[in-house]
Amino acid sequence: MNNLFLTDVYIPKGYEFLLNAEMPHAAVIYPVIGLLMVLVVAIIMAVIVGKKHKMEILPIFAGATIYMFFGYFIVGIISMFVPAGNAALYIAIVSLLTGFIPFMGRLFFIKMFAKKHNKLSSHLGYGVGFMGMRTLMNLLTFVYPILYYTQINQNGVAAYFPKDAEEDVALEMAQTLEQILKTNYTHYILFALITIALIVYGLSVSMPMYAAFTGRKGKSWYGFALGTGIVIAVAEVLYSSEMFVIPAIIIALVVAGVTAFFAIKLYMELAGDEPEEPKNDKPEEGSITKNAHTKIPKFSNLDKL
Repeated sequence: MNNLFLTDVYIPKGYEFLLNAEMPHAAVIYPVIGLLMVLVVAIIMAVIVGKKHKMEILPIFAGATIYMFFGYFIVGIISMFVPAGNAALYIAIVSLLTGFIPFMGRLFFIKMFAKKHNKLSSHLGYGVGFMGMRTLMNLLTFVYPILYYTQINQNGVAAYFPKDAEEDVALEMAQTLEQILKTNYTHYILFALITIALIVYGLSVSMPMYAAFTGRKGKSWYGFALGTGIVIAVAEVLYSSEMFVIPAIIIALVVAGVTAFFAIKLYMELAGDEPEEPKNDKPEEGSITKNAHTKIPKFSNLDKL
């Protein structure tokens, strides 16, 4: 007999120890700590920006769309076709994609909505939306194990083995649970650190983009935004590939810190003397514009006369 049957639970031979196994407290504590770290930083940044500027819904929504569509789906789809045989080449190509595509996506939306949403608060709104969506997506990495590990302790490991399952399915489940039990749960703290770096960067890069796009500073700030975006993308890809995890986190934190420093510097220079919004040239009701009487109205507009 290759397997053990207890109360209709199908346990592969050699994994009987799982019947009495429990998830260690660290399995829940570390994801909770990581989740709180990310949430606190994201909320503090959003509150600071929200207190100083009246946020507009459209730029925030656009920022969230930039991350989901350009930074998540497009990058993810294209990355699937990048050959993974050469690790260095793979990391270089995916890093370029991860840095370049969201940059172009943000620039595209900024230009598309520039007519009505080109204020400093609008550009910060893009950053808040981008940061917020990345935060929500990354929080799932913490929420899922918290719920899963808690349920395992409440119901017992045996409850997660399928009844009357195929041998290969039960074996795969046993191997997964064994791996979970042996996990070094401190990696949730490391993931929190790189997530914090990425969300800080996502908001901070709004300032150099604003400075360059509005012409209030040189176009070289575009280069700064793109360059730092690619470097922090290298850190993100290295971390995701589980290669040089600690150096990747350090690189991400340094890039985020440098970008935040220059963002604050630009903000202090530009926020106080932001150009006024262009006045509405539309004539007031009842007023007559110059040469208005000399123009022949279109018949389709007669109802407006």
